[in-house]
Amino acid sequence: MEYVIVRDSDGRALFLWIKDGQKGVCVSDKVLMEEFQGPAVIRDLEGCPVVPNDGETFLNAAYLHFLLMGFAVERTYTGRCGLDNPFCLEESV
Repeated sequence: MEYVIVRDSDGRALFLWIKDGQKGVCVSDKVLMEEFQGPAVIRDLEGCPVVPNDGETFLNAAYLHFLLMGFAVERTYTGRCGLDNPFCLEESV
């Protein structure tokens, strides 16, 4: 599972991840996503708007977008944890 965690100064965290076997990006909290994102559209490196259904392209763009906005951002890949759950980020045995 590939994921991005975005944290604000209040300790709130937003998870963006791609479930194994799926293309689109899942968002843990759409309201928090909108709040963190602000009025700016998330764009890829060529300047084209991207949406969660764009999969890894969106994940790359979101990582850069939130980093440039000053959030603490972490991007990681972890093996399957048996659940497609962003709060279960350890590799299964």
